[in-house]
Amino acid sequence: MKLNLETKVPPPIITLLCILIIYFFEREFNFFEDWNTYISILFLVIGLIIIAFALFKFAKTKTTVDPTKPSKTSSLVITGIYRITRNPMYLGMLFLIISFTFYKLSLIGCIIIPSFIFYINKFQIEPEEYEMRKKFGENFENYCKKVDRWI
Repeated sequence: MKLNLETKVPPPIITLLCILIIYFFEREFNFFEDWNTYISILFLVIGLIIIAFALFKFAKTKTTVDPTKPSKTSSLVITGIYRITRNPMYLGMLFLIISFTFYKLSLIGCIIIPSFIFYINKFQIEPEEYEMRKKFGENFENYCKKVDRWI
């Protein structure tokens, strides 16, 4: 039986699951012990700002923010934060996970971070990009040439 996860689990749920795994299975490392709170706050604030800018742009262009239904996208958003990254909401979520990893000084967070990137790339971004190519064609291709997927 094939498990089809493409766009089925909303990325905020994946983000929360990653943070919960770090919380429940933490193993501390003390490399940044004196700076961990400051680094954590920095990543938290940057992540929240990135997500807020992305949501604002989607609201302004009146397109869907529902990541489980990429085919319902009505506009190609390429301005604002989307000039820097094609996926600012996922980048912001990644920063939240990084923030919590530093806050807890979690060794397992160092495994969760690349796992989150892999999962979001494979099961969220790739299906979304497939839909964007179908819907916006050459405009989306040109955008992809100018702006990286993450940063």
